Amino acid sequence: MLSSYQGRVSKYNEVIENKIVVGGRWPGTQVGSTPPPVAGFSTTDTATETSSKLGPLEQLVLRGDGLTTTSLEILTGRQITVRIRRQQRFPLTVPGQPSYAADTRGANGDPRFNDLSIYTDLDTCTDIGLHDLDGETGDDLLVREVLLTGDNGVVYGTASVLAIVNRLPTDVARDLDTEEPIGRLLVRAALPVVRELQSWGQLPAGDFAAHLGSDLSPESRVPARTYRMRDMLTGHPLTLITERFAPRLFGHAPG
Repeated sequence: MLSSYQGRVSKYNEVIENKIVVGGRWPGTQVGSTPPPVAGFSTTDTATETSSKLGPLEQLVLRGDGLTTTSLEILTGRQITVRIRRQQRFPLTVPGQPSYAADTRGANGDPRFNDLSIYTDLDTCTDIGLHDLDGETGDDLLVREVLLTGDNGVVYGTASVLAIVNRLPTDVARDLDTEEPIGRLLVRAALPVVRELQSWGQLPAGDFAAHLGSDLSPESRVPARTYRMRDMLTGHPLTLITERFAPRLFGHAPG
């Protein structure tokens, strides 16, 4: 029987095609621990098989606690910036009550949110923000998707983010509309954070497939991980992030 937490995440996965997924054992995952690999981020039955498909380099990226952009820059020799694909902010309310969406945009600043499934189920995002980021009614929740792109225009990874905006430093909140990754913004703001790895393994590429590789389909499995960033000073969760990585980054074909 699913826990209420797993149930919320399962609903969220169905709505937005696994854009943000949380596995592991919440709240049992402790700072500094590494949960086992989770195939599909849903069960641990195939953990050994998943681990065997991921080489040391993939595991170094997926299980490491450093900045993703730094890892990508080392692996690619390219400067990494973000391209905002989808972005939405709205106040946390009790699920089922009216809320509003604001500050929506797509790649290149085009307002392309009307046809996005993420726009139609604010209640699920709100539920996860309230329960899994310890948000409070009235907090400003950011739902964001970005492409981690090299200075050669190649996409090496993607990130799907839920964040409590009003817990972020003012400069970070202001610059979320720029090409800087959120981790780098937090470093610049000198805010100490800890990354709590929730799940790692492989996920379907979903609607990121075309960005992660021309030979990928939505069902193709790619290296991925989910982690939470927590403010070390206050202990409050700041963000929940799922990252997918292009198989070409590791020099092999998709799974």
